[in-house]
Amino acid sequence: MESPSRIGVGLVTTPVTAAALADAADHEVGIAAGLPTTSRMVGLTLEIALMSAIVAARGPGGFATAPASPGALADGLALEYRVNAGMALATAGLAAAALPGSKPGETGGPGGRAVLATVPPDR
Repeated sequence: MESPSRIGVGLVTTPVTAAALADAADHEVGIAAGLPTTSRMVGLTLEIALMSAIVAARGPGGFATAPASPGALADGLALEYRVNAGMALATAGLAAAALPGSKPGETGGPGGRAVLATVPPDR
């Protein structure tokens, strides 16, 4: 079974890449196509480092000097999951605020719906 995060990444990769390429000049298309993937990889790296630090901080000596007790590890993981949930909610809020038509007096496509950017066929 596929994990929910992988399914989510699969659902957003194409629209994000299309949006990145929509306004790129012909000589910038290569950089624009690689930017979403590079951003995702850097973000994942930072997230792994942050979440590992959160879990390790709950253990005695950061789990490096003493064996981890199951309770300390469970506390660290619970805190990590709460931080991840908060980050996901904050990101969803920012994404919703950035959608076309989310600001007063601004509309997206027909009927105020969001419109996905498309790459012109001449590229």
